[in-house]
Amino acid sequence: MNGTLIFVTKWPSIGASKTRLIPDLGEEGAFLLAKAMVEDLIIKFSSSESLQNINKVLYFAPEEAKEDACSFLQQNDITEQWVLLPMIQSNELQSPDLGDKLVHAHNTCTQWFGPGATAFVGMDTPQLPAAAVARALTEGRGGRAFVCPATDGGYVLLGLPAGAPAEACFRGVRWSADTTCEDQVRAINAASIEVVTGDIYTDVDDAEDMEALISYLLQESYEDRIQCSRCCEVLNQIILKRISGEQRIQERSSGGPDILSCILC
Repeated sequence: MNGTLIFVTKWPSIGASKTRLIPDLGEEGAFLLAKAMVEDLIIKFSSSESLQNINKVLYFAPEEAKEDACSFLQQNDITEQWVLLPMIQSNELQSPDLGDKLVHAHNTCTQWFGPGATAFVGMDTPQLPAAAVARALTEGRGGRAFVCPATDGGYVLLGLPAGAPAEACFRGVRWSADTTCEDQVRAINAASIEVVTGDIYTDVDDAEDMEALISYLLQESYEDRIQCSRCCEVLNQIILKRISGEQRIQERSSGGPDILSCILC
């Protein structure tokens, strides 16, 4: 295998997912968007030709979500592509011991598969292309780390080379801070590893981020949007709910465009 992808996710559940979006979308809406984000990324990574010859690990919480995760993989006939690894116990992915979780995942995968390039991806950036993950693993095979920063100061993708000392690479990183990416690069450099920086992406955490995702998808080609088909479906419903019933009636009666047609497709 040409490396390992570790997809780090808090499996979506109503009332506990994307809580900063609940005031705008409600509990169900926030859950549906979070679910779409996770599912789009799993399908994208599973279907990408550039990621076929790698180990794929779903590093998930809470442990009770295993049945739901297995069911999704089975429904999409991709069970054989993924290995499930429950996250070590903690309440939140954003907690101070996130570094401990990533060390645990890295070391466990090294025990399972042997030393190799490793890429960590979170669940908050459904627009992240599979090519970025492939690039991270390519850099890792060349002995370099790779990071794609987030607009909020964090990062959405991290690649480490084979033999990287995980404990040292995550030492001193302040999580959920506007300096998280800087801290991460500094820690890796301190371990005498060169870091290559990739493109910047927006994490989808709040309403402003969601609007940025909508704008991004509207500008992308159909081929790119289809990689986020589940997110597009949920976002379509969000957009349509903003349009009043009076507006719909007026446009239909005047022979105008049918605004109920798919917007992000």
